[in-house]
Amino acid sequence: APGAQVVAVSSGSTTTCGTVSNRDLAVLGETFARLRRRWTRQGRHVRQLSARADGLATSRGIALVGRRKRQRAACDAIRDEVCYHAAWARWSGTSDELAALADRIGRHPVSAIGDLAVKFDALVWALLADDAVVDRMATRQVRLFERELTALTTPRRSARSRGSSAAPSTETR
Repeated sequence: APGAQVVAVSSGSTTTCGTVSNRDLAVLGETFARLRRRWTRQGRHVRQLSARADGLATSRGIALVGRRKRQRAACDAIRDEVCYHAAWARWSGTSDELAALADRIGRHPVSAIGDLAVKFDALVWALLADDAVVDRMATRQVRLFERELTALTTPRRSARSRGSSAAPSTETR
């Protein structure tokens, strides 16, 4: 359209301002899933380094819960020794990338159930990853809705592709 602003999309294609294709949101969803896997892996590594630092501090007779300046400095030195701070910085950077991407996904319009699943996935991460929702019942309800939405959006395999016979089983349990 004449005078329309052209916006670059992460998939390498361009669209006119105001129109978003399903493919664009799908690409953002794939990027989100890849970043979330990296965020999870980095978070696990940070927790492992923290546990290793705790073990070293304990073996050296340093209380990690100490309030004194020397104890805190010793604990920081041990965390530097195991590269905890560098790992935490990488994890935090990935978290910031995920938050920005979740915001970007949230601004895209939904035109299909698959788009809704991508948007919900980003919303669930934003709400539950940093414990923004502290009510356990609300968390359970969000997780239940997530499972139901996933069941709707996941292609079902036929009985033949699962390797079972087409006839229903007569076994009772």
